[in-house]
Amino acid sequence: MTQDVQQPQTIQEVIAQEFGFTDLDSDRQERLIERMTESVIKRVLLDAYTKLSSSDRKRFEELMENIESVDPNAIEEFLREKLTDYDAIINEAIADLKKHIAETSAM
Repeated sequence: MTQDVQQPQTIQEVIAQEFGFTDLDSDRQERLIERMTESVIKRVLLDAYTKLSSSDRKRFEELMENIESVDPNAIEEFLREKLTDYDAIINEAIADLKKHIAETSAM
């Protein structure tokens, strides 16, 4: 019997799910998800970088220096391979964004 292995969700999928943008029109939903994704990715990359070994940091820096020519999936695959808690880093960044939005909205 084979077991289905669930593929990790993309950051965009997690954001859409967590923030429940289903009641927005698709254009507005896409714009919000894009902006939030940029914010989360910046946080994830910073947190991931601090957790990498020095040799892995060097490789990560090489990938980032050539970001225009590197497939974004290659960077994500690299981080998933090197960091067992990569999904937790993503979830923490999204939770922090939600908290920040809630705090800002309450002002």
